[in-house]
This record gives sequence, structure tokens and C-alpha cells, in this order.
Amino acid sequence: MTNSMKSENRLDGASNLRAWKTSIDLILAKNKVLDIVKGKIVKPEFEEGKEKEPQNVAAMEMFKDVDINAMSIIVDSINDHLIPYISHLDSSKKMYDALTNLFSVINIGQVMSLKNELRDMKMNDDDCITSYFVRISQLRDQLQTIEEITSEKELVNIVLNGLPKTWDAFAASMNTRKEYPTFEELWNCCAQEESRINAKESQLYIAEDNKDADGSMDSIRQESQLYIAEDNKDEDGSMDSGRQESQLYIAEDNKDADGSLDSVRRREPIICTPI
Repeated sequence: MTNSMKSENRLDGASNLRAWKTSIDLILAKNKVLDIVKGKIVKPEFEEGKEKEPQNVAAMEMFKDVDINAMSIIVDSINDHLIPYISHLDSSKKMYDALTNLFSVINIGQVMSLKNELRDMKMNDDDCITSYFVRISQLRDQLQTIEEITSEKELVNIVLNGLPKTWDAFAASMNTRKEYPTFEELWNCCAQEESRINAKESQLYIAEDNKDADGSMDSIRQESQLYIAEDNKDEDGSMDSGRQESQLYIAEDNKDADGSLDSVRRREPIICTPI
């Protein structure tokens, strides 16, 4: 059932150790040999003199077959220049441990440098939220490669502290939540906030572009009124039909039950005094 690892995913050094471990563990598990590699199933031992009993011989042969299968998978998952480091080893567990230990030596200087860079991360003026979060993710992954895990809460604090001043209200709202968001949840919230900010800025730009010289928007209102008036003009250029239609609508709305307008006529006349 062996699934060979793709050449681009084979172990090459410290740079892809974490990715290799994830891939090789899945392949070993699929072939039902991961427990031997991890040391959960060990080589059988028998009382002196009972090694050659049929059932014990069968058990030992079965273990060896499984172990050799695991060794073959491991060798197939690394690049050629790493084979000399494990060629002398006689079990899959020893091979696996040798490879992981080879590139897991922690460089204190490197750890401090990456941690400082992550802690001082800031969102630049020309950054979008996605690029900001990607830069933080890359530093987090580099630390994980050398077995330095950054907690979710620490990542969230780094993100919020690195946002521009214009995001202060948003950062405050995140800090006052009953439950701290995860890194992924905060990413989604920031993306929504960025969309809201961009939409608001777009509206302000449109309004600014349409202002008059004195800062008002009177010309826009006048143009709108002119468009409405133009649409309602008669063929001779007047608006008589519009006025007549308005009068007809008013009369229709005020008709009595018998269809007359007597009650309307009986009302006191409205006197419009010229100004």
C-alpha cells in the first residue's frame, strides 16, 4: 500500500523538516507501520531458550517484515545526500529519530531573531490585511520548524499591536471581547473591517469630487431638479400637462361617494396672496 513521497516533498534539510514530518507520518500511518516507527510497538523479546518456538519465530518474522517496510518508506522519503546519515541503522525508529534530531538542533540566535521580528511586526501603509497576516504566518511557521510554538493569544496580540492608528477602535473592540479570537478568526474580522473602511473611503472620494468651489453640493441638487423638470416638459416646452395631471390626481382623491366634488367646493377657499 506504499504511497511514495513526491520528489519535491522529500526531506532536504531543516527548511522542510516540519513539512516532511507531516507527510511521512501520514504515509507511515496509512501503511500501518507508524506505531513501530514511533516506538509504540517494540521488537518482541522471549525467554531464553524459547526463541525458536514456532509462534515466537512467526512473531519475530512479522515484526521484521513490518519494520523493513517502514525503513523502505523512510529511505524513499529523503534526498540522496541524507542516506549516509541513516544507512548504518538497523531499525525504522532509529532512522526516523536520527533524521529528526539531525535538523532539530535549536540555534538560540536564530530563535531570538525570529521572535523579535515577529514581536515588532507592523502593518505598513501600503499593506493590505492579507499581506500583513501572511508575513506573520511565515514567521510563525519558521519558528515552528525549529520547535518554537507561538500561542494563539500571543499571535492575536502581535496582530492587534501592529495595526495602524486608524484601526485603534477596532483593536479596542477585539480586546474587550469575552473570548479572545483565534488567529484565523481575527484574520476574517480584519478582512471585513478592511472592506468596510474601503467602502467608506470610496463614498468620501465621490462626494469630494462632486463638491462646488465653495464646498457645497448645490449644483448637484440643481442639476437633479433640472433633470426631473426636463423629463416632465410638454412638446411646446411648457409643463401644463404636468400641472393638469397633478390637479386631476388631487381631484380624484377628493371625490365624494357619489363621484361629485361638492364637499370639496363647500370647503373654505384657499387664498394665495402673492409675495
